[in-house]
Amino acid sequence: MAPPVQPLTAAGIIKRRIKTPGEVFGEAVKHKTYIGTIVKRDKPRGDPPAECVTVRYDDGQKCWFPVTTVSRWLLPVGSPESAGAESEDLSDSSDPDEDSDSDSEAGQKVVPVRPAKAKAVESAEEKRARLDFEEHKKSVTQAIHSRFVEKKRTPTPDIEFKPSKGKPSSLFHDPPCDNKPGLLKTFVSEKPRNIEEGMFYVFGKLLPKSYWIKLSNNSVKYAVFKKAGEDSNADKDPDDRFQMYKGKGKQRPWDPKWVSPNGLLLFHQSLLLMTMNKRNAAMDHFSLDNLLRSILAEQYTRDSWAQSFRFFCPYDVDEYKAQKAGTAEYNPYLKYGLIQDTLYDGIHSILLPPKVGSYDEGGKPWTGKGGEGITVHYNPQKPNKRMSMCYMFAAFGIPFAWEFYTGQRSNTYNENKHNTPEERAYGKTISRMLRLFRRAFGDSKGMEIYMDNLFSSVFLFYLMRTFFEALCVGTHRKNDGFPELSWEAKYKRGDIQWATAKYEDVPFVYVEYGDNKVVRFLSTKHGSPHTNPGRTQERWDSDTRTYQDIFLPQIKLDYDAGMMWVDFADFLESFVRIQYNFRRPYLVNYFWCFETAVTVSHQVCKLLWPDSFRKGGRSFYDDLRALCRSIVLQTGTIRRVEQKANKRSRRAGHVLAFNHPPTNQLPKGRWNFEPETSKRCGSRRMLIVTSS
Repeated sequence: MAPPVQPLTAAGIIKRRIKTPGEVFGEAVKHKTYIGTIVKRDKPRGDPPAECVTVRYDDGQKCWFPVTTVSRWLLPVGSPESAGAESEDLSDSSDPDEDSDSDSEAGQKVVPVRPAKAKAVESAEEKRARLDFEEHKKSVTQAIHSRFVEKKRTPTPDIEFKPSKGKPSSLFHDPPCDNKPGLLKTFVSEKPRNIEEGMFYVFGKLLPKSYWIKLSNNSVKYAVFKKAGEDSNADKDPDDRFQMYKGKGKQRPWDPKWVSPNGLLLFHQSLLLMTMNKRNAAMDHFSLDNLLRSILAEQYTRDSWAQSFRFFCPYDVDEYKAQKAGTAEYNPYLKYGLIQDTLYDGIHSILLPPKVGSYDEGGKPWTGKGGEGITVHYNPQKPNKRMSMCYMFAAFGIPFAWEFYTGQRSNTYNENKHNTPEERAYGKTISRMLRLFRRAFGDSKGMEIYMDNLFSSVFLFYLMRTFFEALCVGTHRKNDGFPELSWEAKYKRGDIQWATAKYEDVPFVYVEYGDNKVVRFLSTKHGSPHTNPGRTQERWDSDTRTYQDIFLPQIKLDYDAGMMWVDFADFLESFVRIQYNFRRPYLVNYFWCFETAVTVSHQVCKLLWPDSFRKGGRSFYDDLRALCRSIVLQTGTIRRVEQKANKRSRRAGHVLAFNHPPTNQLPKGRWNFEPETSKRCGSRRMLIVTSS
């Protein structure tokens, strides 16, 4: 008699290989298979709870399944597909999403996430080096934390810590010669004498003519790819039964002037006019009603503007198709990389690196769905709950380096392009901070960088001080290896206590300050509060409804003053925010770069002509209107071009057929407008006017 078959358990199938059918992950991959390894037991799920395991596939993706389901996918022991993964490191100690799975409902079908594309295989030497760098980061962090414990709540002044130099007198480094602070000499020497042309001069340096030529070439390719102006039903069956469909799919006649360099420059100018002249819909800007008429109606017809937007394309279609075919490296920024790289080079060609900068999240609110080239982030705790995320270094409201986040692919792409293997081993946050710092400030030394608790860490501050001589200040999270500084009693506003440490000539100070709640600061700039005491200032007390003198430490004063520049850049961008329902989601990030070019032009004009922007002088919208006027004078209008082309085909005296006197020669008296008797004349609607 054969022995009874023992049921499979989660512990008994660890490190076994499985072959998962693609239909588990959806209809799109129904005919594919995925091979993976069972790495660990998982939490019981369902009702009643079922024993589960976690499977790591060869492409790096991990999913969980019940043991009864996995038992049908097990590969036979000794088969070629079942070997090759037993020696792999299957530990999950570094997995941030290890306990993030939610319990499934009873009776529901388990649909795991579709495995991602295969990752690059890590060699043994690369893995050994990565582990060494991770161990180095861990040892340095523990050493700094241990020194904080030794100097817990320092009661006396620290003579080994030097006082801060205070806030820099200028935000920018001193120019190499007698020049405007923050601006290059060659750029200032060519500036126009008239401030009215200043915005167009700076805007042309940021997005030069060569950029608009490339943009025009890409748009022409896109129009050819979309078969602009062709009859989509021209290839129908010539049988008489299908004659009724001929011509139904014919598009409007297409004109290359809409996507010419001047035409695209005028199109972007029209978007700025739309932000200043708010309407319920984009087509309302082209209304022929005299009460709603805007200047856009004198530049475009409704059809020509819609066609300009339809065939406008910021990327090379041929390069995109080659990338999709797998013959080029995946670039998550391909669809708006042209304006991003051009604007980045333009900013660094006219501005010197600043002394003080802030590093934080930026972005643009977005109410639509994500797509290729954009990832929509949802945070219910923020006013703009859905945003296109952007990390940036900014100073004086000017972004000096930024990076859009479009998922894990963008992290991998930027790390391989801008980071060393050592920096990649330190984690995504530190590697992103280091590459953006180098792109923003180059070889500059002695910078002051401010950040919030999402990015600050003792190891990052140590690296910035050691390799870049940069002083970092930021808020910090609770219980991240720091000593527990217990308050003797309930804290009051203005109370402060701190701990100091020193590691390889890098001084650290950790401060807990009592405000509306306890705020924690970490700094490599300020030494101890004994050497940088701060000042007393009147602050509003909501409990007593009066102003009270509250002590503000110097670390808080510097943090509030230095952290504002990223928020200031987003604040300026909100004045020219283009709000339009895009069918191409990547245009959200594209127009963020275009809006940034406009705001940077305004900030540079304030450096070139500071006296004109004093209180009561020019405003931001004055510069915006000056830019729009300069673009129209430079490019002309699409409507004039169309009128010249269609002038010969118009009937002579067709306006006189309606007996409509010119508006500047109307006789005196009462006038009755009769919309019911209005007639159509070309693209304009003429109202018959009668005198009473």
